[in-house]
Amino acid sequence: MLTNFRRRAVGRLQRELRRRFGERPAPQASPWADETFAIARIAAMNPDVVLDIGANEGQFVGKLRKLGYSGRIISFEPQRKAFMELSRRASASPNWECHQLALGDSSATLNMHVSAFSPSSSLLPIGRLHVELMPQTAEVGTESVSVIRLDEWEGAGSLLGKRIFLKLDVQGYELPVLRGMGGLLRDVNGALVELNFRSLFDGQSRYFEVMSILEGEGLHFAGLTGVNLHPTVSDFLWADAVFFKQSL
Repeated sequence: MLTNFRRRAVGRLQRELRRRFGERPAPQASPWADETFAIARIAAMNPDVVLDIGANEGQFVGKLRKLGYSGRIISFEPQRKAFMELSRRASASPNWECHQLALGDSSATLNMHVSAFSPSSSLLPIGRLHVELMPQTAEVGTESVSVIRLDEWEGAGSLLGKRIFLKLDVQGYELPVLRGMGGLLRDVNGALVELNFRSLFDGQSRYFEVMSILEGEGLHFAGLTGVNLHPTVSDFLWADAVFFKQSL
């Protein structure tokens, strides 16, 4: 989401931890680390394919490529303007394909709630708290988009039996995406999933249900990156949760 907001939130968390527990040496792989902590591990595990669901303009893939992953990447992004930039970036990188689609648990044409800050756009209405905290993310319109189940996508057969890494950034729509993966979810060896801990989108997936599905597939929770806190009460707002099949 918002880089500067994220940086300030992590700084507040670090100051609060120091206040409560005193100064301590930072662990080598801190669960509060920058997202590079997770992306470096993804590159190191070298999956057969990375599913980049909710790709926006390809920011995640750019970071993954910089850290050495050269394997196959499949990006899904439904927004027209964001997809144009995504396509431009993908055309200059081998083994990177992109599709102008949203993923869910059934085939449909739905209205995307378009945010003034493109990465905050969602198939769900943007919540009141979200806009109160970040006015620049207010909805500016809707856009009709195509939604399919991943296991019914025409290229799904090429994923069978592959070691998959799942990156999921769909602004509260996580459960429909996971349900729409069907049996493909069994081949996921790692995941980076943005989870909302407060109500930021109307009707959003509940974080513990998302985690339960992933844990049920043998994906062990490995930590959080990009933690964002409420500016006054310090509750968690959202963060990227990391999961891997093999526990540490």
